[in-house]
Amino acid sequence: GQYSRPRLFVLPTMSGAVRKAVLLGVELAQKSLKGLMTKTAMDPALVDYVLYGTVIQEPKTSNIAREASINSGFPSNVPGHTVTQACISANQCFTTGAEKILSGQADVVVAGGCETFSDVPIRFSRPVRQRLIKAPKAMKKGAAGLLGLTKGLKMKDLAPEAPAIANYTTGEVMGHSADRLSARFGVSRADQDAFSLRSHHNAAAATEAGLYEDEIVRTNGITSEVRGG
Repeated sequence: GQYSRPRLFVLPTMSGAVRKAVLLGVELAQKSLKGLMTKTAMDPALVDYVLYGTVIQEPKTSNIAREASINSGFPSNVPGHTVTQACISANQCFTTGAEKILSGQADVVVAGGCETFSDVPIRFSRPVRQRLIKAPKAMKKGAAGLLGLTKGLKMKDLAPEAPAIANYTTGEVMGHSADRLSARFGVSRADQDAFSLRSHHNAAAATEAGLYEDEIVRTNGITSEVRGG
């Protein structure tokens, strides 16, 4: 058949910087999956496995690969799992998909990644969370029980907690690792900036030339990042 050979479909990581309508990570993933199926005219039932990488997870959609595939028209019997491995999360999905094909566990695998910092999960502080968990039992004691929950709370406990981009174990952000690597391999800041600028120019030129036309899916009618407004 048309898709009898083993295939690994690689989806580009989608960002969530879209003006006016901020999309969840799972919604971005759905758009990329639907776009892939449309552009390839492929039946989702032929897919054996779906892999997606992400870092900042929405608790309601922790297995974003599974949620996105089901809501994109993939049959419920097509399994999928999500990988979280910092900035190489999507790349790990690609290699895992290739391994599944090479080992004979799958013939067709869809692998990709999605991320949005436009609507990250912001939590209550841990002291407040612990008291909220106790709230149902405290309510049975009336007003006195609810007031008792506030005992020991400090003003700083009322501040919301945004997701941290620092490593939990070391407390370092990626810049620390980059500094160590550049020092070890003798890569100057000027060299890094020049390489980055060249990459952006090449990407812009390739996009302008239509080389990415088959790889870009419109989001809210646009195909490029929109800033400001």
